[in-house]
Amino acid sequence: MTRKIFYILLGGAVSGVLLSLVCVNPIGGSISLTEAVVQFSGARGPFPLNFVMVDLLNFMIDLLPSFLFEMAAGIALYQHFCTASIYVFSRTPKRIRWYAKELSAIAGMSLLFQAVLLAAAFLVTAFRYEIQFTQKGAELLLGHFVIYSLWIFSMAVLINLLALFFGSSSAFIAVYSIQICLILSFWFCHFFQDDIALTSRILRANPASRLVMGWMGRSEYGNLSIPGSILLMGLIALGVSLAGGWIVKRKELLISNIETGGM
Repeated sequence: MTRKIFYILLGGAVSGVLLSLVCVNPIGGSISLTEAVVQFSGARGPFPLNFVMVDLLNFMIDLLPSFLFEMAAGIALYQHFCTASIYVFSRTPKRIRWYAKELSAIAGMSLLFQAVLLAAAFLVTAFRYEIQFTQKGAELLLGHFVIYSLWIFSMAVLINLLALFFGSSSAFIAVYSIQICLILSFWFCHFFQDDIALTSRILRANPASRLVMGWMGRSEYGNLSIPGSILLMGLIALGVSLAGGWIVKRKELLISNIETGGM
């Protein structure tokens, strides 16, 4: 566990440094906290993420730290389930307690990773530029932390659950494919950008739109809000967690990794 925490701290710190160096590019020598947070999630300069393909591909590169975390945390529960003692799963209550403990560990890792990543990104940005603090910026930073923590938690748990049936490699591919398709689907909004009502409906139907902090509160992007986004991400996390509890209660004990084909 100590080694795992060290790797999370290291990964979060390195990711935050790179995020600041690559993404934060203000005009002049100062930047508002609001603009910095927006640039952490896809914006380029003062402009929010656009619907053109090159911007969407750049946004996916910005999300690489999240993808890597999901890969690292996406096999923790699965590996433990495969090697768990028969005594742990001899009774349903023990399964649920075990599952709740595993969920708590993944949630803790998600929070720690995002906290370190944002702290590192903020410190590097503050070292490079003068940051102008605003209440809106602080709210946006907190919203970024909560929204991204809930998202990577949900995706990591989903990978673990799918791995129980299809193996970790297939689970990784499936969950990453879902996220990539959700992000690339923003491209279709490029054709309807003049129709604000239709664009708003499309964005509101796509949970990945909540990862773009630059779209929050803007009418042309569906007037997405931080509280509403946190609620949606919380419901997704709750739904995935409850589905996992149902699966763990009914899934037969796996003695070995599903990729080995052994029992």
